[in-house]
Amino acid sequence: MTEPGSPAAAQPGAASLTAEAAVPVSAPVITRQPWSLIDIARRFAIIGIWVLLGVAFAIATPLFLRRGTAQIIFGANGELVFLCMAALCPLCVGEFDFSMASIMGLSGTTTAVMYTNDHWNVAAAALFGLLLAVIAGAFNGVVVVVLGVDPIITTLAMATLLEGLALWMTNLTAVSGLPDSFGNIATQHALGLPLFFWYGVALTLIFAYVLHGTPLGKHMTFVGANREVARLAGIRVNRIRFGGFVFGSLLSGLAGVLLAANVGV
Repeated sequence: MTEPGSPAAAQPGAASLTAEAAVPVSAPVITRQPWSLIDIARRFAIIGIWVLLGVAFAIATPLFLRRGTAQIIFGANGELVFLCMAALCPLCVGEFDFSMASIMGLSGTTTAVMYTNDHWNVAAAALFGLLLAVIAGAFNGVVVVVLGVDPIITTLAMATLLEGLALWMTNLTAVSGLPDSFGNIATQHALGLPLFFWYGVALTLIFAYVLHGTPLGKHMTFVGANREVARLAGIRVNRIRFGGFVFGSLLSGLAGVLLAANVGV
């Protein structure tokens, strides 16, 4: 029995409080809020503008609604899709890269020159073009991430350098003569559109999944939102930034190789 003068007798609720404290408290459940109209407008505004432009052109001329128009619009700009995805890689981690178009041009030019002038195997020529793209991206990453140079200055300088290198390789002359078998990887049609377009669709879906459905994508978004907080959270910020430059350049190089196959540079 409890003595009348004991602390437990003086505080009859102490035992119950101790028992309640021993029970673990469950973490609050965080539920995802549904998208508002503002969220939908912000996320899909570009698609809405694109649809409105299509409606305006359709009203202006009935010829716009023909099948050939869709084939031209969707099939002639596959490289732009690759460049957009390439530009998103550094943008998602808070960086800029203005050398993407030059990297694409250098990779395509290298593929054509190595095959036509130096008689390389076409696969080896394409891989060499991709290698140059990765090297350019790695150089940008080292200068920006390691040395701390402004990314705008660095990538603009890299763009100028790569353009000059491409002109030197071609000796200011047009290079053509890639084999038809190589061109088929981009020019063959599926569902009325060239494979180059479907490559872009697949790349967009894969990039969206990586960005929104994997830890890597969440880390990239975190680094782009607040670099210092991400570092304090244990994320290897510099590695993520460096990878953004390298992978973006790789996609630009792939765009250049496919463009060379598409137009037979």
